Amino acid sequence: MKNVSIIIGGILLVFNLLLHFIFLSYEPFNCILNSVIILSSVILLYLSSVIRLKDGFRYSLYCLFPVFSIVELVCGFNSLPDFYDNYWIVAIASFVILQIILLIAANHMSKNVE
Repeated sequence: MKNVSIIIGGILLVFNLLLHFIFLSYEPFNCILNSVIILSSVILLYLSSVIRLKDGFRYSLYCLFPVFSIVELVCGFNSLPDFYDNYWIVAIASFVILQIILLIAANHMSKNVE
């Protein structure tokens, strides 16, 4: 699963850059923001496959993280092309923090569950 998530992440990054070059309304700020979202999603999926987790936790994270990533990408597309007073970025950061907390909790629970 490690290689699959890296390959899919690379394809999504290329697709994101193509969208930026095709659509003039797709701002460079939003392209960079969505590229960071894709990279963070790939890193979190990679970490969930590298860390020794019980199978139930691992498979649930494999299902949850792409859903969170899609929501983050929608927020990234709707985001204002400015960093200041941008509530979409706050929402994206909240989802990333939630994913990190879920990964830490799954790691902790996997160590304690037999």
